[in-house]
Amino acid sequence: TSGSALEEVVGDAGLLVPPADPDALARALATVLDDPAVAARLRAAGPPWAATFTWERSIDAHLDAYARALRHHERGAAVAG
Repeated sequence: TSGSALEEVVGDAGLLVPPADPDALARALATVLDDPAVAARLRAAGPPWAATFTWERSIDAHLDAYARALRHHERGAAVAG
């Protein structure tokens, strides 16, 4: 569904629909089933997009977040101190 972290995960390799909207979901499914070009585009986009989600990338993102949090904490401690 749209409006969540799934947007980042799906990227251009899938179709997003609003949450709790079964009609939108039905339309998206029909689009994939009825339009071979859309189905082919999504099929082609999936594997390369999925390949970007590696453990190394996840580790780097976590370490970066921890470093930013630590810098923020240290700045706050310096101001309070």
